Amino acid sequence: MIDERREAQASMYVLGALPPEELREFEAVLESDRQLQLLVRELRGTAGAMVAAFPRVAPPPALKQKILAALENRATPAAPGSQGDTSAAPWLFWVPWAMAACFALLCVVLISVGHSLRNQAVQMQQRLGEQSEESATLREQLAQMESNAALVVTNYQTRIAEIQRQVLQRVDEINRQAAAITNQLKQQQAETKRQLAQAREQIENLRRDKKTLEDAIAVTVPDDRLSTTRVAVLRPTTVGPTGSLGATVWSGQDQRGVVVLENLPVLPPTQSYQFWLIDPKLAIPVSGGLVPPAASGSVRFQFAPQVRVDSAERFAISVEPAGGSATPTPGRIVMASN
Repeated sequence: MIDERREAQASMYVLGALPPEELREFEAVLESDRQLQLLVRELRGTAGAMVAAFPRVAPPPALKQKILAALENRATPAAPGSQGDTSAAPWLFWVPWAMAACFALLCVVLISVGHSLRNQAVQMQQRLGEQSEESATLREQLAQMESNAALVVTNYQTRIAEIQRQVLQRVDEINRQAAAITNQLKQQQAETKRQLAQAREQIENLRRDKKTLEDAIAVTVPDDRLSTTRVAVLRPTTVGPTGSLGATVWSGQDQRGVVVLENLPVLPPTQSYQFWLIDPKLAIPVSGGLVPPAASGSVRFQFAPQVRVDSAERFAISVEPAGGSATPTPGRIVMASN
């Protein structure tokens, strides 16, 4: 740190007005003090700038004569009683020292201004450093935000690719399921057609059997009885046993008939099969009797209703309590004819 005394000596040193004894001391200190060297260099630059900044003005023509006259007066002893010696010589003697003092004062002012400018420069450098640090921080934050944004975009792209892959897998799975269902439907249609063909074949066989039975009846039964004979095929209903089949031959003239049943399931002892004749002229079906049980499922029996039936159009078999019922139990008819 340079004190005020050294600053004043530096100003006088730059102007060449430092006394010899102080000059030697100052130059000895100047050789080892780096800050003092910088101050002297700065003061010299300031003095040079001031000289260059001042405008050059031509001196008045009479100034040169006055200076020469003043020098002659100092060289020649003045005569006693002369007024020029008492007025001019003292003024010229103090002019250099006054100029040196002015320059010294000016240097002090310039030093103060220089210190102020240096402080301002230091503050500006500090602010510039802070702004640089803030700028670096902002750049780091921007880079981090860009990195985060890139990461988010990458995550979204990865998610979109995953969703697309899942959608493609789901579409492939749906296509496979649709193909499997289509194949299954085709197989079911083929099976349905096959079963329909079998059913048609069975119907055709039943028709042939019926025709054969009717022809046989026509040969064995007289013509007068044939007109009152009714032949019907018994088939399972929706609640009946699958695979069961039967046929009945009814003679209205004789009021009796024959029933043949195949694949008829065996009932428990608390239930019985009961045969019914349905005449639209009668209010209720007429019982043809109980169907005798058969362990083999094949039954053949004759029946004769207790009530006269003139025009039996349909025949049916129902499941009734053991011993039979007066009328068919609703929902328990298991076989019926067309």
